[in-house]
Amino acid sequence: MYSKACLSRATQVDAVEAERFTDLLYEVGHDLLERKHYEDAAKWLERASDILTDQNVEKLSSDAQELKLSVTSCLVKALLGLQEENARAKASDLIDFLQTEVGDKLVVLLLRLELLSVNHDFDPTDYHDYLRRVISTVHLTDSNTKMILHHVYKLKSRNSALACTTLDQLYVRLLDTDKENWVEKVFIARIWTSTAFTNSADAVYSLREFLEMVTANRAKTLTLTASATHAAHILLWKQVEVMFSQQQYDVARSWCQIALHAIFESSGWLNIAKIERKLLLCALQSLDVSSAREIYSQMSAASKEAPMTKYLVYKLALRSEDEDLGKRLENTKRGHTGLLTDQLPTVLTRSAMNHREMQPSCTPACWRHSKPAINGKPRLPCSVCPRNMTMGLHEGYIYPRYYGKSSDSLWDFVITDTISCTARLLISEVEDGTCDPDAICNLFEGGEISASHSEFYDSPF
Repeated sequence: MYSKACLSRATQVDAVEAERFTDLLYEVGHDLLERKHYEDAAKWLERASDILTDQNVEKLSSDAQELKLSVTSCLVKALLGLQEENARAKASDLIDFLQTEVGDKLVVLLLRLELLSVNHDFDPTDYHDYLRRVISTVHLTDSNTKMILHHVYKLKSRNSALACTTLDQLYVRLLDTDKENWVEKVFIARIWTSTAFTNSADAVYSLREFLEMVTANRAKTLTLTASATHAAHILLWKQVEVMFSQQQYDVARSWCQIALHAIFESSGWLNIAKIERKLLLCALQSLDVSSAREIYSQMSAASKEAPMTKYLVYKLALRSEDEDLGKRLENTKRGHTGLLTDQLPTVLTRSAMNHREMQPSCTPACWRHSKPAINGKPRLPCSVCPRNMTMGLHEGYIYPRYYGKSSDSLWDFVITDTISCTARLLISEVEDGTCDPDAICNLFEGGEISASHSEFYDSPF
């Protein structure tokens, strides 16, 4: 396009013509850079930079400084795109020159970040320092906020703790703007980044500090929308499940407590009940009976009424050999408070069949928990359980068809297994002389009545 002779004489023209010529060369180089032709782009941008550098600064217009900044910025990007050691060293020298000329302008700080990120093993401390300076100086437009998050995610790949600190700073700055949508996005990004910590205890502590900071700024902070709360709970629940599967029950409990923070008040009682039950289950798995009692006492009334909650409390009562704990479960069907063992058929049949949440397999599971396990004796007195089981079978409410549900093989198994477990409990008491043998006969008679409701019923008698 241009001969070498023309380029050599470019410095002899006046400043106005030199600026126009530089601008033309910049457009060529910028276009090549956009198409990722880094070597050719670097060549044309170097020519543009040389022409402008050779001019007398006093004769250049006020726009020449911005043009020189644009040329140098693109030249640095082209050199970094070459992915060569010499090119990176030259790019570093150009950035140092720019910083001397214009100070900590946004473009200079961003070029520093680009230079650091070229090396996959970059120093996260330096990267964090420059990124914090960007956040403190930049005007938070949509494009700038998106750009900052892009660099935060790069920092996250090297050091999640520093990325969280950066997001904290960005969140505080966004509170003073009208960027409501970005406040929630940064909030979710903060939770997501916390889940990448190598040390879960540090992650929980860091996230708890962040939530306390958010709560302290509730005057500025918008209430989280239902969708944002749901997204946060998905991330937190994933951590709970991971820690629980690794049998790190104390850490899982900490994540549950984070999920129950007041900031997530719009999550709905069903989600809260699910988290509270996981918290209770973690305490049970840790054999921490006192904590399990405390967790149950702090549950909402709706959570306590859920069938799965009653199932877990039944396990708690068995493990602690505490009959009084079972007594405090409410028997809503009969309208009074009685023994857990007294209302077990109600909990495990009426409630289970009316709540999709509770799996049919929980019914025989509870009965199995009642098997003798300590010194050959039942964990809790079970003489009342079979009596009510028999009553339920005679009344027919223990069979799914009573609730307008068709019979299926799974529920058939539940009823059969439940009757078997009940019979074993009765037999153990008959052997001890604490139960009337007629109770066993009544149990099987009730089973005959209940089974007659099944469309697959084939009487063995």
